Amino acid sequence: MATCIRKIASEEFGLSQGNRREVKDTWWWNEDVQKAIKEKKDCYKRLHHDKCADNIEKYRIVKKSAKRAVSSARGQAYDDLYQRLDTKQGEKDIYRMAKIRERKTRDVNQVKCIKDEANQLLVKNEEIKNRWKEYFNKLFNGGNESSTIELDEPFDDNNRECPTSGQQSTLVPIFKNKGDVQSCTNYCGIKLMSHTMKLWERVIEHCLRKMTSVTQNQFGFMPGRSTMDAIFLLRQLMERFREQKKDLHMVFIDLEKAYDKVPRSVMWWALEKHKVSTKYINLIKDMYTNVVTSVRTSDGDTDDFPINIGLHQGSALGPYLFALVIDEVTRDIQGDIPWCMLFADDVVLIEESRSGVSQKLELWRQTLEAKGFRLSRSKTGYMKCDFSAMGYEDGDVSLDG
Repeated sequence: MATCIRKIASEEFGLSQGNRREVKDTWWWNEDVQKAIKEKKDCYKRLHHDKCADNIEKYRIVKKSAKRAVSSARGQAYDDLYQRLDTKQGEKDIYRMAKIRERKTRDVNQVKCIKDEANQLLVKNEEIKNRWKEYFNKLFNGGNESSTIELDEPFDDNNRECPTSGQQSTLVPIFKNKGDVQSCTNYCGIKLMSHTMKLWERVIEHCLRKMTSVTQNQFGFMPGRSTMDAIFLLRQLMERFREQKKDLHMVFIDLEKAYDKVPRSVMWWALEKHKVSTKYINLIKDMYTNVVTSVRTSDGDTDDFPINIGLHQGSALGPYLFALVIDEVTRDIQGDIPWCMLFADDVVLIEESRSGVSQKLELWRQTLEAKGFRLSRSKTGYMKCDFSAMGYEDGDVSLDG
């Protein structure tokens, strides 16, 4: 199957050299350029299939025309920019461009130094590469406190295996735009996987969505539901309580490294509880067996290391797998909408009293941490909507444990 997909893709789209190129600025792009580039690409496809003299000449003419369109559009855009910078509004644009340029320097390919676990600065290439490998190796394979979960019945081996290319990936650290740029903990790792694997994951995801369902409380990665729907419901509830002059108490839960710390045993347990057939569970298990990755840094890629925990960041199947896991783990404690709403790993719990929301929070903490997840003590927040103007209310909202 993988060979067939690659063969068709090669015939239709051609092959690139695969070298990493610098991202070009296209803020000056317009419809004329888009049209010229599309025509050039169409001519190239025809030339790729038939290298006759007619196609070669037509491609040469269209290529020159596209080059002129790009040059003209870029020149006009820069002229307009220089004129705008001389105005009052231009002063704001200068600060905005400076901020964007500064943000680009935070990218991992620009940062040449990184700090180790003891907060000491590393400057040697090998030390930097080893630090990235050490950090992600510890993140994905570090100790997890979850207990083993027994499945209802053993799996049968149907000898369905994932292509070897699907078990190898390259992990790219992406800066979160907050915190120390030289600290590994302020980066999230996105895995670059083979395109064949992504297509295969889409097929599996489509089948899983047909045979499973999650509660209406989940608004993340669900067709017909989005974060805007959850925000709308929350605002409606707040308006109703404002009119009634009654208080609302909310807790916003954030999980620590939610995707990276999903225990595999919990994942298989959740899939079985959702009545996913053994065939598909085995296929997914195979995607997570003998998986290795390397970290891409400004000094080259690290050596491969195994991954024994968590979902694949950047995976097409990962978000729905996570939704199934969280749905099964919290199904009995979710409650009604809008008093409990989820967007992937972000949760909002709402109650009419501080003690009520505190009890809910503790129940969620115990339930999630019993399955190997951990609530972020620094990012989980509490908010009170003081519509009654009654002032202070006794009691605290806190995370135990």
